[in-house]
Amino acid sequence: MPTRCPHPTAEEVGSEPVAATAPTLDRDLPGPRWPAVLQSIQWLARPPLRWTIRLGAKYGETFRLRVLAPSHADDRTRLPVTPRTVVMLSHPSHLQEVFARSREDLLSGEASEFITWHSGGDSVVVLDGAAHRAERQALQATVRGTLLPLYERLTRAAMQTAIATWPASGTIPLAPLVHRAAMEAAITCLFGPLEPSRLRRLRELVEAGAVTTSLPPPLMMLPMLQRDLGPWSPGGRILRAKEEFDRLVAAALEERAGRAASRPEENLLDALQPGGPGDSLPTAVVIQRARTMMSALKTAAVAAVWLCYHILGDEEIQARILDSTQGDSEPGGYLEAVCKESLRLNPPFMGGFRRVAAPTTFGGIAWQTGTLVMPNASLTHRRPDLFPEPERFRPERFLERAYGPHEFAPFGGGIRRCLGEQLALRQMGIVAVELLRAFEIEPAGRWGRAEQRRHTMILPRDPLRARIRRRGAPAPRIET
Repeated sequence: MPTRCPHPTAEEVGSEPVAATAPTLDRDLPGPRWPAVLQSIQWLARPPLRWTIRLGAKYGETFRLRVLAPSHADDRTRLPVTPRTVVMLSHPSHLQEVFARSREDLLSGEASEFITWHSGGDSVVVLDGAAHRAERQALQATVRGTLLPLYERLTRAAMQTAIATWPASGTIPLAPLVHRAAMEAAITCLFGPLEPSRLRRLRELVEAGAVTTSLPPPLMMLPMLQRDLGPWSPGGRILRAKEEFDRLVAAALEERAGRAASRPEENLLDALQPGGPGDSLPTAVVIQRARTMMSALKTAAVAAVWLCYHILGDEEIQARILDSTQGDSEPGGYLEAVCKESLRLNPPFMGGFRRVAAPTTFGGIAWQTGTLVMPNASLTHRRPDLFPEPERFRPERFLERAYGPHEFAPFGGGIRRCLGEQLALRQMGIVAVELLRAFEIEPAGRWGRAEQRRHTMILPRDPLRARIRRRGAPAPRIET
């Protein structure tokens, strides 16, 4: 069990900044003064993680942006978007406050209403209050501890199948291959083992936007892009991918209906539809939840690519991972610390917004109705007082001390904390371990750290070209 190390905590370093006089209005916080349209274009065009790091370095741990965001009824406008204040928070005490207030004061579901055209109105992402709590409780049953070993077996077997098709030796672009293998492992975790053509089709649908829209965040709020305007329209392609994915889930549920009710779960989809035919849930509800869980599994697949970026150039870390995971033991200990350190530096998703429901004050800031609040954990994870040498990849820090949920928060926090946290960490670890057990891998040149936005996810821009040789395979002959 990690113990507290002598490094000071956020509380020891200093409590939240408090204004000497009246609270500062949220719109008056430091931040860029460009027009909202220009800031929105910057948000769309710039690499999101590096951009916010630069903004934090310039304006401090709390700053505001002014961007075009979805309009709400109380905005009194017929336009689909309106200029809105977005406040980025990264002080640990501010994150703690946001997580605590996310039940009533800061509404995440209301802030995400603009994706209901894709997610539907009953998704846990767009719900608040009692409806959100009920849906969250139902989903929590699918990631209970007794089912994690099943998901691990499915993930490991699918990874072994995927990488068995890779060449025995040579130079390959590792990032797309790892992403594809991790995605297929995630789909197998949800559906169980599938024939290759069906597995490939499901992966194509997920990547086309079936579970999370393939439009980047600033564009997904525009009504014109949300409609099916023909075979080449972005919204049409996304909606057709979603409909086909839903049909395949429904077909899998029909196949399950013919099985004995007493048969144990064989995949995550089984866990979403508990009980026998007499007390089963409506198909539409299960499909909705399947898309929710698949979106979480998709995020873990992206995180696995970043994990490979961080570990495959360090032979010592690779050796420690293999030594700590002899046999088929559960991921944990050093391997889990490696996964957390990768998430600290490169989360696959920047996080969600909360919408201020009514005027309130905290953190020395006077918050106005409609302001969007974003707890930016990526900046928190780079605080030297919490993470000495913050840009250095050092997994040992997670073995030396335990971090609070407001200090290390790649999965969010409070009532909005990701339910699949443990499953995601184990998936990441399995991807890494299976690669290291199968291949000797070394980077072919220096890998760049630049990022790229792919839909709502953040991936390495570098293809991570690497030299591989399958373990046990003869060394390649060198012609003279």
